[in-house]
Amino acid sequence: MEDIQELKRLFRKYLANECSEEEVNRLLPHLRSVEKNHLFEEIIGENLTEDIEDGFADQPHIRAVLDDARKKIVLRIGETEDAGEAGVRSLWPRIISVAAAVILCICAAAFIFNYTPRKENTVSKAVPADIAPGGNKAVLTLADGSKISLTDATNGTLAKQSGISVTKTADGQITYVIAADQGASDGTASTPEAAMNTISTPKGGQYNVVLPDGSKIWLNAASSVRYPVKFNPAERRVVLSGEAYFEVNPARSLIPGQARLPFIVETGDQEVEVLGTHFNINGYTDEPLVKTTLLEGKVRVRKNGTTGTILSPGQQAQASPRQSNIRVVTADIKAEMAWKHNQFFFEDEPIETIMRQISRWYDVDIVYKDDLKGKTVWGSVTRFSNISKVLNILELTGNVHFKIEGRQVIVMK
Repeated sequence: MEDIQELKRLFRKYLANECSEEEVNRLLPHLRSVEKNHLFEEIIGENLTEDIEDGFADQPHIRAVLDDARKKIVLRIGETEDAGEAGVRSLWPRIISVAAAVILCICAAAFIFNYTPRKENTVSKAVPADIAPGGNKAVLTLADGSKISLTDATNGTLAKQSGISVTKTADGQITYVIAADQGASDGTASTPEAAMNTISTPKGGQYNVVLPDGSKIWLNAASSVRYPVKFNPAERRVVLSGEAYFEVNPARSLIPGQARLPFIVETGDQEVEVLGTHFNINGYTDEPLVKTTLLEGKVRVRKNGTTGTILSPGQQAQASPRQSNIRVVTADIKAEMAWKHNQFFFEDEPIETIMRQISRWYDVDIVYKDDLKGKTVWGSVTRFSNISKVLNILELTGNVHFKIEGRQVIVMK
């Protein structure tokens, strides 16, 4: 049984990267112990405070940041409880780097707060330009080619076509309501099945649509989905460009011998067929892989007319546009669904992958000043933050730096 002073000694050695293999093995079981949470919260608090000058640590605004940092670090330790020794080993260096980054930021903030001369009745210096996050922005293209900006449109009925009303609800989503009189039509298409609509989000946009069959689609930035105003009796087929999350309504087929009406999503040369499920497709053309992640139910992923592969919940199909085979892996649900929950979540992601997401959400161009291939970064932050906050967090967790110039983000070492 390790006493408290010995645990504190091992903890400090670990922070300094001075622990032997034997000492690391003695420390790890305690990190996974729920009973030790309060102890490690105390140790973390002591170590954070010791690295900050006494005059700073007692200030209310500094103390609030310290308390928040300590809770977050303890929470990260708790997440490793079921991960085993390997999980703790892989996560603990990140916890240490977060602690170090927090200390550095607090010291810098405290220095600026206490020692920057302040003059009364003066105009504040101009702060660097920042870029606001994206939001609910999209354009609806009707079957006759007319376009409706969903960003500016008021709530209520936007259009009627093929006996179906297109409505913008109070929470901003688009729904399709089939009219009681199916014969009503505004003549936008020769037949209901021929009437196709498209919802497109720009860079910095996202949107939610409820299809005529009740299925729901959440579109990520720089994406589009094309779908019929009324599905034909044989299948429900939509065409996706970019990324979207689907909750498919399990509609019953009217065709004899066919229990369910298939729902098919086309993405490039890939098709995903479902009967009623929740899944995400990332099919951006600037990404190396088309990734289909299944949360509930079952889907069949196929390419070029092959029989394809059936996924189970928690699995992800990865397909390259240049190859015919489909690779199935265990999905990182938290990372893949972060955008749907209005979060950025990067866990050892290549910097190029991260910057493509940032480019799409903030509508900025990315310029690389230095070669950063192979550089990975981790971090988590709300997508509703200004771009500067996101970039600052990425800077804290890796040897990478950013500079904002207009709508350009320069990435450098």
